[in-house]
Amino acid sequence: MTSALILSLLIKAVSAAAVVVTATYIAERAGPFWGAIIACLPISAGPAYVMLAMEQPADFISQSALLSFATNAAMALFIAVMAVLASRIRGWFALFAATAVWAAGAFAIHAVEWTVALAMIVNLATFALSYAIARRWLKSSNAVAAGKPRWSDLALRAALVGALSAGVVGGSEALGPAATGILAVFPVVFTSMGIILLPRIGAAATATMMVMALPPLGGFTFGLLVVHLGTAAYGSAWGLTLGLITTLVWSLGIVLTRRPWSRGSAKPV
Repeated sequence: MTSALILSLLIKAVSAAAVVVTATYIAERAGPFWGAIIACLPISAGPAYVMLAMEQPADFISQSALLSFATNAAMALFIAVMAVLASRIRGWFALFAATAVWAAGAFAIHAVEWTVALAMIVNLATFALSYAIARRWLKSSNAVAAGKPRWSDLALRAALVGALSAGVVGGSEALGPAATGILAVFPVVFTSMGIILLPRIGAAATATMMVMALPPLGGFTFGLLVVHLGTAAYGSAWGLTLGLITTLVWSLGIVLTRRPWSRGSAKPV
């Protein structure tokens, strides 16, 4: 690997990390509802795809986005497993189990030849099942507080997201579009959220915040489908832009129709 390429990857990784750190800092100061909204914006996958589009042709981006769309069904399972296990076993084991379920789902997805119709069916079924399992946590008394992020928390998140972005871009040619699409939606934000919040607010409250993210996560998932279709039709720049707009409009709709359970407030942790 040449020094120019290493420098390019470093700049891209730092840029992506800066976006995530800024967004999650705002989210933690604003409270759980806004934390869930911002966590489901493309603040980790988005920068990775933008950087990838600078290196790869539109058909590579389109195929990767289709695999990302299919793989994001595993993210709903991650949240459901975290919610079910949070009050039954130690929080760290719950987070590990949820990540293992995501990895198993991603591995299974990698073995399938996906079409838009099949990926849509799997996503609808998985999100419906996960929501049915985890919905009681939306009304849980486990309040999640707005927090004051520590610099160590922000540094951890920056390192995780920066490593993901560099890995996706640097390994894209070796991995191919399928594996790249799966890696791009690894739950960086949710795992780092778990690592940071578990010792501060406990497993139950951490799970509650994650479950709050299920509705806005649907917008990110649908945005990936738009990236796939839009990139194939209009090229990478338009495809990624349309995907971002889709996610933002979905999240705005959730904000405007905000349910009573999301209006609670809590003291900072």
